[in-house]
Amino acid sequence: MQVRVLAYQLKDAGGVAAAVGYRLVTTLLDARRYPARQLAALHRERWEIESVSAEIKTCRRGAKVVLSSKTPDGVLQQI
Repeated sequence: MQVRVLAYQLKDAGGVAAAVGYRLVTTLLDARRYPARQLAALHRERWEIESVSAEIKTCRRGAKVVLSSKTPDGVLQQI
């Protein structure tokens, strides 16, 4: 299987790069169709969503209700 490895660093609000770098491994091989910056930005957004979802599931469940929906619309309905 061919993969493409993207190495990048995130920057803070002041434009300073973080000391920790990240690597994203993807099967999206066409660099023109899937630019590295765009994939890195989407990856960051995905993990922000994952973090919020984990927070809701583990810490903010109120009456210990576990969200079982598999789609964004289902999650919104449950919340």
